[in-house]
Amino acid sequence: MNKYILLFIAGLNLGISSPLISQSEATLGVRYNRTENYIGIASKLGYLSQEEIDRMEMTWGGRRRGGGTPYFLALNQEQSFYTYAEEEEGGARWRRTEYWAFRDIENSERIDFVELGSENYLIKDAWVLPKWKILDQIKEVNGYICLQAETRNPLKNQVIHAWFTDEIPYSFGPEGYGGLPGLILELEINGGDAVITATDLDWGYNGEIAMPKKIKAKELKVEQSDNLLKKYIEESVKAKRNPYWIIRY
Repeated sequence: MNKYILLFIAGLNLGISSPLISQSEATLGVRYNRTENYIGIASKLGYLSQEEIDRMEMTWGGRRRGGGTPYFLALNQEQSFYTYAEEEEGGARWRRTEYWAFRDIENSERIDFVELGSENYLIKDAWVLPKWKILDQIKEVNGYICLQAETRNPLKNQVIHAWFTDEIPYSFGPEGYGGLPGLILELEINGGDAVITATDLDWGYNGEIAMPKKIKAKELKVEQSDNLLKKYIEESVKAKRNPYWIIRY
């Protein structure tokens, strides 16, 4: 095994302090960029013909990556809040489905706001951490050495790879993921069909980690939300529609 991986894992196991441990009480702001491969997502559905995929390639192929969508994660050691970032002037704008994710690791709480069709839902429940398997791959993300971890999303049949760094001892990340011994700086879904990468870290961030004060949505538990999504995915598959035009991939 690569000697740097061994040192990385030894540091995790022995609890060696990281260079940024003195900042561990600070509120950190992280800007991410999310890109999606529309053709890759559609082709994995399994019921589209090659002709349909080729037609999508001609229509959407040039937009498979694009400039991506900016997101922002505000966090400290106890809590995190993840949602769309404000776009810079002159950037492309279109109607986005509403989405944000709040995590509280100290109180084991998760709250997600999602939009499905014309309905808004507030998913509020205990935060059950993903079952991660730490792998023996490392790479640099935005100047930090990161180790790879893997988990699965059985509901959407996705393999998730996270690249996290123990140099930033915060157990959070984008898209509501967390529970690793360091901040997730990059998330890959199904071999890169969706990639969320940290592009900027602000240690001087002085904003709050707080949910919107006024929320109009139907409240659900995670099991209820999963059943709702499962039913929608099954109906979409039966009708040979792409469910991810409506729900989050």
